[in-house]
Amino acid sequence: NVLTLSGHCHAVTYITQIDNGDLVSSGYDGELKFWSLKNAKEYKTLHPSKNLINKVIAHSPMQIIICSNDKKISVINTKTFEIEKQMVHTRGVVSILEVDNYLVSICFGRQLIIWNISDFSYRKGIDDIRCTSSDGMVDIGDGMVIVGGPDCVAVVNVISAQVVSKYGYSNYFPQNVNISFVELDNKGILVGTTSCE
Repeated sequence: NVLTLSGHCHAVTYITQIDNGDLVSSGYDGELKFWSLKNAKEYKTLHPSKNLINKVIAHSPMQIIICSNDKKISVINTKTFEIEKQMVHTRGVVSILEVDNYLVSICFGRQLIIWNISDFSYRKGIDDIRCTSSDGMVDIGDGMVIVGGPDCVAVVNVISAQVVSKYGYSNYFPQNVNISFVELDNKGILVGTTSCE
């Protein structure tokens, strides 16, 4: 069976499932919608951003984390629907990922930031890493992430906050592409590309 949930006025940018089994979807217009799968109904709409929300992740049983083009990362309580914490980047935030005890974020301005997940405090920034897709980072285990962008793919050790290796574009990763990663049940990583031109 196919279940269609209608309610966004603009394009849907991301969907994630939260701990109670409900869905949260984000929109191109900065809307965040909460959906019950039991009755296929929307039960809450928030407007945490005036810009495109790029990604939504479930953080804890009562929190989600979003990133958006308005340079912000917001931690939102899924019971009170209040923003509990906000962190700011220098440019629009394209992607976020939880890795061990850290939150990794990357903005359009070629900067990756590692935050302490316990209090969302700034830990370290790493410059000259680019990502243009909300799924352009993937956790590969042991505190490591792969970040893909239009001009390189980088492997970053989040625990030591260092770039382990960086690969320029080649036959495998041509210039000017968006790179997205999907983890395949611990059996590997699927890499997809779309042209930026």
